Amino acid sequence: MSQVIPGKIIGIVGDTMRIQTMILAGKQYGYDMYCYHNHELGRFKQADQEFIGEYQDKVALLDFCERVDALFIATPYIEIELRYLMSSKTQYFQSFELAEISQNLIVEKLFLENLQINVAPYSLVSTIDELPSAIESIGFPAILEENKKREMHYPPMTLLDNDLEPAVYDMIKAAPCMIKAIVPVKRHFTISVVRDFDGQVDVFPITEDVYIGNRLQFSIVSKGMNPKWTIELKRIAYQIMDSLSGVGIVTVQVILASNGIFYVEKVTMQPVVQHDFNQRQLGLSMNQLLVKTATGLPISLQKIDQEMLMIPIYPYMLGKMNLLNLIKPEWDFEYYTNTSQYEEEVIGILRLTGESHIDLMNEIETCDLFYNEHR
Repeated sequence: MSQVIPGKIIGIVGDTMRIQTMILAGKQYGYDMYCYHNHELGRFKQADQEFIGEYQDKVALLDFCERVDALFIATPYIEIELRYLMSSKTQYFQSFELAEISQNLIVEKLFLENLQINVAPYSLVSTIDELPSAIESIGFPAILEENKKREMHYPPMTLLDNDLEPAVYDMIKAAPCMIKAIVPVKRHFTISVVRDFDGQVDVFPITEDVYIGNRLQFSIVSKGMNPKWTIELKRIAYQIMDSLSGVGIVTVQVILASNGIFYVEKVTMQPVVQHDFNQRQLGLSMNQLLVKTATGLPISLQKIDQEMLMIPIYPYMLGKMNLLNLIKPEWDFEYYTNTSQYEEEVIGILRLTGESHIDLMNEIETCDLFYNEHR
């Protein structure tokens, strides 16, 4: 394989709203941007060409690949075998192993265990008859979710006791599932590592993530993080990256449990909002990084010298954010879309950078940003 220079065509397969901003970044670099997705025509109006089809349509996908010079798959719904076929038609730099880990929980858990990285207790449940023994071994509370990502899927369910809802049985009947123990959490962290075509590896700033329930409220980049935590988190991320081939971003979500042990919650190749840094912060924006991973161009991140606050924007916050955008023009707002039918969907991000994340938080609190939520 060789690097794909500007002037060529990048083909993106996927349908998340982030793709719109990636298309704009690719065009700024001088690429023609094609997109294949399974929504209505015009979803990505900035694309040079749109192709509509299903993610299981081998003929349509292979035809799309033959039209482009480089392929970037931004959806977890393309089967591994089909990815291999698609890569034979054009330049494809992403990791096949990471793709499989991102879409199959049992593959992810076995991969991490082979590296002797801690994961919460889990059990695969393929039939309803296997559920009682799985619950007995895992205990309550626990999370039940489908083992493999599917377009038509059930959302994860929390199991608190043996009084199980009918939807639990429906989920297991539909597809094999995994039941995972809920580990008492002290803190949440996210760390990302990127490797380019030349093998250069860079690490993103580590974020500490604050949740209210299951919703990410904000993430902090602090220069004052416990050095022992920083060392351990980087060790985990580099160990995972070293065990994978290919180019791209590996994002690892980790919890520090109340027993003092780090457990990996998730490994993914999909960008996460808390690491959607911009060009001013890292020298490259996330969208520019994705374009470079799609084309094999070299990647180099600048070192941070300030602290950061990353705040996901949800639909209920849009009115207040629009007002803040007017009275706080120095703040960095980015919107992926201005509408959403899902209350929990992230539609944008607010990035704040300064000498102290505590001062940044104080400024946010004076704006009453997280309150008066409409439900």
